[in-house]
Amino acid sequence: MKRLFFISLLLFAFVTMDAQTYYVCTGNSVYLRIGPGKSYEPVTYYSGPKEGRPIFLYKGTRMMYVGPTKNGYARVNAYHDRGYDQGWVSTQYIRPEGSKTTTKKNKNKKSSKKRRR
Repeated sequence: MKRLFFISLLLFAFVTMDAQTYYVCTGNSVYLRIGPGKSYEPVTYYSGPKEGRPIFLYKGTRMMYVGPTKNGYARVNAYHDRGYDQGWVSTQYIRPEGSKTTTKKNKNKKSSKKRRR
């Protein structure tokens, strides 16, 4: 009976871990904030040489959605150079992992306007 309980507990843990929603950061130097809005301070490093400096998220940073979305900010558990921290990120700077961005880039497009001297 104990074995059956233990196996079912492991299966439940595996299924719930697999159901997590992951996102990636689409901007550079995006603040991880302590609350859902610009009025909230950024999360800071609490130890080491960067102690007291804000934590920035860079393009491609992986994060896990952990809570509600409020005021255009999502509560996430984000990875950075010192580990994971929980905070809030603007939803305009995140997208689901594996999805493609919808913005079009115009590389090396020359202007059709002639320059006057």
